[in-house]
Amino acid sequence: MPNTENLPNEEYLEKQRKHFKNMQMSERNLQHADKNLREALSTNNPSLINDAQECLRQSHQDWQAAVDGISPQASPTQQSNFSDASMLLNQAVQSMSQIHNNLNQAEIDQVINQLDEVKHAFAEANTQQINPTII
Repeated sequence: MPNTENLPNEEYLEKQRKHFKNMQMSERNLQHADKNLREALSTNNPSLINDAQECLRQSHQDWQAAVDGISPQASPTQQSNFSDASMLLNQAVQSMSQIHNNLNQAEIDQVINQLDEVKHAFAEANTQQINPTII
């Protein structure tokens, strides 16, 4: 008979599925925010800034749900990576809220650079598998 003590249970697997779904949604919304900001500059269309702000807010919510749902099973390194990504995402959200529909190149470039840092942090946080422990 196989040893099943170390196999993840259904509750854990469901948390994993939700975690990765939320992470994917967060990354997708982050990409949309980045695209909208770049397009706002290139087309001189300030309404795209509102769209970018909404995408970034949704990315933040999805990321937080992903982290909250899986943190207890994460290793210290993973928790640190999640925390770093959350901090960078919070900074980007704060910077984005300062833009207020103006097309100030420097402000938008700052947020775009922050989004690039968040993307890197997301990639770092996603490189490690969550430890499968029985809950």
